Amino acid sequence: MPNPINSDDARDPDGDSSRDLDGPSRDLDGDSSRDISRDLDWDGCINARDIGGLPLLAGGLMPRGNVVRSDGPDGLSAAGWAAVWDYGVRTIIDLRRDDECAEGVRRPAGLTVRRVSWDDYPDEDWNSRNVPPGLPGSMRAYLHDYPEALADTARILVEAAPGAVLVHCAGGRDRTGLFAIVLGALVGVTPKALFEDYYYSFPRLLPSHRKLGLQSEIDLLESEEKAEYRAQVFAMAEAVVRELDAKSAGKVLLDGGLTEIELEALRERLLLRRD
Repeated sequence: MPNPINSDDARDPDGDSSRDLDGPSRDLDGDSSRDISRDLDWDGCINARDIGGLPLLAGGLMPRGNVVRSDGPDGLSAAGWAAVWDYGVRTIIDLRRDDECAEGVRRPAGLTVRRVSWDDYPDEDWNSRNVPPGLPGSMRAYLHDYPEALADTARILVEAAPGAVLVHCAGGRDRTGLFAIVLGALVGVTPKALFEDYYYSFPRLLPSHRKLGLQSEIDLLESEEKAEYRAQVFAMAEAVVRELDAKSAGKVLLDGGLTEIELEALRERLLLRRD
């Protein structure tokens, strides 16, 4: 299905493969998000934040209280689930595979959980040529080849009951990060803020990766041996952010099967002001 994103191998947007991309990019358009705290203190989640509060190209901030992103909430304590409910979340969209989900999770009554496993869209041939969507490195290819995954997820968001919607995968970084980028681009969040928001999950998850002994994840952010791959991952994210604006983000979702009516309803939900 045609799509405005080029799925060629990621390149540094300025053509310099040696450029340092270990931290948030400094030459994207628009205001930064670094002075805006959107973190949510939910006991049992370590990467929860509102996607609202990011600066818009037209001025002002994307409204809060509509969509939240996080790592998997299976380990939330009773207090953590109470905080989720008190924040207004009434629908959860889970992007994980079956084998990533815990059984017997006790959630507040009244929460609706919808599953749309992004890893189930690619076939074995695609996975042999690309990094699985739950890991960094295939953002552009996934966006190009499987826009229906984004459209199916967006449709659940549009159809959700009134209240905030929590979107999550396992770490809340790659699958959730790509969806958050598309949503933000659709309503005009600045490219700089979108990239910074994606990058932010890497250091935020690092303490958990150390505790769990996930050396490959630690190396991704810190190892000199992974420097080239790290640069490719962040260059790819930056390139996607550069190429997506409100029109092209909308086209991705339309190519994936969203209708014009659903697309407009999505914009309205993302820009709904609850204060």
